[in-house]
Amino acid sequence: MSWTFELPIAMPSGNQTLRQHWSFRSEFKQRLAWLLVSALNGQPKIPSATGKRRLTIVRHGKGRLDQDNLAAGCKALIDVIKERKLILDDNPDDCQLEFRQIVIRGVPPKTVVYLEDLV
Repeated sequence: MSWTFELPIAMPSGNQTLRQHWSFRSEFKQRLAWLLVSALNGQPKIPSATGKRRLTIVRHGKGRLDQDNLAAGCKALIDVIKERKLILDDNPDDCQLEFRQIVIRGVPPKTVVYLEDLV
């Protein structure tokens, strides 16, 4: 089984999140949780994870990030996905993580999340 959902923001870079005050990071994580609930609303229910899943996060943003900044900037989103039990954990035994990015111009930024059961 596989599922796709979209968040109406581009995930920030890891450098941006490292410079933020802890309270701002906490508020951002809460905002991500609500954006995730909103993105999942109206879709068929995604069952809680019972085994390994592939989580692919595709950032659609104005600029290109280096790979480590891209991955670090997605940490809060991965934590929120884990809290919703869409993945068991973010360790390699339970989740295969993939990060991609697409540079866009003239359209609003977004983040597309692909979730897939692995057998």
